[in-house]
Amino acid sequence: MISPDDFSKVYLQSLGMSSCFFFNNSLNRVPNIWLFWKTTVATPNMLCCSNQQITVEVDGVLLSIIHAHCSYVNRRQLWMDLHQLSLMNLPWLIIGDFNAYLSCSDKQGGHRPSTAAMSDFRYFVGSNHLMEAPCNGFHFSWWNKQVGRLKILGKLDRMFFNILWSSKYLGWNYKVCNRLCSDHSPIVGRSVDIPRPKNVPFKFFNMWCSHPSFRDTVKANWDVPLAGHSIYILTQKLKRLKSALKVWNREIFGNIKFQVEEESKSLELMQKHFDQGNTDEEFTMQMMNQENKVEQLLEQEQMFWRQKAGASWDNDNDRSTKGTQSALRKRLESSWLNTIRRNSKNRSMRLTGG
Repeated sequence: MISPDDFSKVYLQSLGMSSCFFFNNSLNRVPNIWLFWKTTVATPNMLCCSNQQITVEVDGVLLSIIHAHCSYVNRRQLWMDLHQLSLMNLPWLIIGDFNAYLSCSDKQGGHRPSTAAMSDFRYFVGSNHLMEAPCNGFHFSWWNKQVGRLKILGKLDRMFFNILWSSKYLGWNYKVCNRLCSDHSPIVGRSVDIPRPKNVPFKFFNMWCSHPSFRDTVKANWDVPLAGHSIYILTQKLKRLKSALKVWNREIFGNIKFQVEEESKSLELMQKHFDQGNTDEEFTMQMMNQENKVEQLLEQEQMFWRQKAGASWDNDNDRSTKGTQSALRKRLESSWLNTIRRNSKNRSMRLTGG
């Protein structure tokens, strides 16, 4: 578990994040809700904080991040707190783990969802005039890390908004992404796609010099003869080299992004097949290995972006980096598994993870 002391300004700033962040108090435990924001975003104003939610106001809109209690009786306090916030009549987005179901179809396996809990959740949504954002990706956002007759899947993580939010952010929707090191899927919200600018400024990265083919690439391009005035030759060679290095960078360092995309697509297909049921232990093992593979590729991609941010990671002694890497290593080493239960009627695998 990561505590607030594990983060430092150096670590956050190197990621383009603000050195400030919010977290809640979770009943004598480490925080269970964290809020980070980029330096390009105005500093949020904290309005409400509890062991089940954090609500902030930023640029005239409300954002509530939820981690609801497992008990529907304790969740009633959360519903009352959020109702008070709805009276502010501002554009409002609510996102997080609600630990509740709106209908029986939101759960697969295990006991039937509590009728009282579903009624409470539905009443909260209806009485506050909330709408669930359109969702794509996976239907179920949580898996209890077990298989066979013990497997349970659920739609616990959602996004809701009010009419003012939907008017301000047209086409707002969210995606339930692949599960990796958690039993919950990440969810990502957006309004519209932002196209990448065509005229992206050229930037030289120092890490290029460490690649064995860099010098040969530069030399081969520079040695191609050009005729004309010396200044003209210099400018044209630099222009030509810039184009060549963009292609070279995309093929060499940009390849990790392609690998992440391709392996993530394979993982998504496997997880969708798993969610539909009728899978054996061998398939589950293959899926878990694929999760580890994607996790390792993401770690490699993170190293690339750290270099791109210009951070001096080798000499950085801040505890946040060490704490994050240590936690990630433990998750990878545990590899989710590991008790196998067998009996004459059923054989199932219990998988444990971070």
